[in-house]
Amino acid sequence: MRYLKSSILALLTLCSAHALADSSVYAVTHVDIEPPQVKTALTLLHTFADQARHDPDVVHLDVLEQTDAKNHFTLVEVLRSPAAYDRFVQQGYVKQMRTQLQPLLGSPFDERLHAQVPSGA
Repeated sequence: MRYLKSSILALLTLCSAHALADSSVYAVTHVDIEPPQVKTALTLLHTFADQARHDPDVVHLDVLEQTDAKNHFTLVEVLRSPAAYDRFVQQGYVKQMRTQLQPLLGSPFDERLHAQVPSGA
């Protein structure tokens, strides 16, 4: 539960920190790594994050580590629009990261897409 709360807090912080259009897509992806593979996975995640920060479709990206489970990570990605998200997941560096992480996973990726709720809704 604390893990989910930290992800939601990160999303809320991003919503207020960036003047984003209502069409922005917020992707929250939970990544569970087999404990002996954490060092390798971290290298892949940081390389991915560095590449994503140069992608014009990406507004913001964070790699978060769960404080009480050092092999659980959350990627919080803010994309400009649904079309930007679609382009993003087709990028070679995104596909490469997911392919390279696959054998290190303790469970499947858990990616959930979110949209900002309009005020007064």
